[in-house]
Amino acid sequence: MDNYSADQEFEFIQSLYDEANQQLKEIYKNQKQNRDELLSELAKIMLIYIIADNLMKMSKNDRNKEYLRLSKMINNFSSGQAKFTENVMNDILNSTVKNTYNFYSYNAKLKDVKEIIDNNFKGKHFSTRVWVVLCQ
Repeated sequence: MDNYSADQEFEFIQSLYDEANQQLKEIYKNQKQNRDELLSELAKIMLIYIIADNLMKMSKNDRNKEYLRLSKMINNFSSGQAKFTENVMNDILNSTVKNTYNFYSYNAKLKDVKEIIDNNFKGKHFSTRVWVVLCQ
């Protein structure tokens, strides 16, 4: 293990944060795209149906049809977002562990990296923590 100055370690750690932030921007970009698509659908509904006295005039069948369509869209967005987020988080964790091992001249094998990522943190597995956060 090499001895590094405080500045070198700071720069290395900062690079880890910067790399992770770049990857997290992809998650935000995906969320924004989903939001924009949903808002577009809501705008279309508002243009199709008459709004009078702050109430939208829709038949019960139309209301149920639109509700089911929007619910399906939101569920698809949520499940896709959860999978995408989990993949990005796994990429960030893999990259961080590998870069840290390389920086400090450790000899990490893929099995070691996977074991570190798959271990529990505060009693919860990584994917469980992601789902808990997404469901809140």
